[in-house]
Amino acid sequence: MQFTCLRCGNCCIYVRSIPLTYIDFKIWYNNGKYLPILLTVKEVSELTEELNLDYIYSIITPAHDVYNKYIEVVKRIGIYEIDENCCPFYSINEKCCKIYPYRPLACRLYPFTIDCEIQQHAYSLCEAVKKGFTKPTNEIVSIAKLYGEAIELTYTNKSIMKWIENIRVEVLDLISKKINSNIINELKSIFNTVSRRS
Repeated sequence: MQFTCLRCGNCCIYVRSIPLTYIDFKIWYNNGKYLPILLTVKEVSELTEELNLDYIYSIITPAHDVYNKYIEVVKRIGIYEIDENCCPFYSINEKCCKIYPYRPLACRLYPFTIDCEIQQHAYSLCEAVKKGFTKPTNEIVSIAKLYGEAIELTYTNKSIMKWIENIRVEVLDLISKKINSNIINELKSIFNTVSRRS
């Protein structure tokens, strides 16, 4: 059956990693959505080893070893209400994504891979997959193609990586003008490469 999201929220509650592309950063930056950029980290995990990359960008999730510390620091800034132990953009009470129109390509593609196959853990996690909704829609096929191309371009193009780094620094600078310098130093220490729990 064709895939239909049943809005169970499990992909947001039990999320491990959200590999980001330059398209995600471009959408956020162009729309003045700086919080998603602030809540990104450079992730080092089995995926980066598999792809032979120094790191990938990801939205910080409970799977990251500094998640609790980072969320505590962001809460102290007082700019965002975060439900604990899930994607920082998911509202457990409202059962919705707070940045839905601007959500990453990886989220738009879930539970599929760039080859339009079901991700292995989705068989036990995603309620739609459990019910047999496993045929990708035309939109998912298009997103998979775009996502695959964007991932490759993001992590092979030095000028794109430099652009992403520049806007991450710019966002930290914007935030630093509004908050205590001790907090910004804590954020800076977490903002760069972190490991993901296995």
